[in-house]
Amino acid sequence: MESPDFEIVDRFGELHVTKQRPDQERFWAAGFEMIRREDFHPEYAIEEIRSIRPDVVVVHVAISYPGGIPLKDGDYISAFSEIHTFILLRDEAVWRIAGHNITMRGL
Repeated sequence: MESPDFEIVDRFGELHVTKQRPDQERFWAAGFEMIRREDFHPEYAIEEIRSIRPDVVVVHVAISYPGGIPLKDGDYISAFSEIHTFILLRDEAVWRIAGHNITMRGL
């Protein structure tokens, strides 16, 4: 669903820029590879969907990690929550993520 290229600043302040889908796939795969999946239970809820135009939608999703995020190396990311704001654009019959903002918030 992502646009062909994106820039993201991770939680450590590092900028990641991808220009091709294989780069995006490697970025996300590396991030998810760190997580101990059997103990990973995020909670999410769509808070709002707002249509700006027939081909543009803004979506707010609340995501929380009440049990934190356990990592495979035994480390642990403490419990937190965030709001994800997506800007979706329809490109012919396909909706694509044109913008994605993540804002930390209290749990």
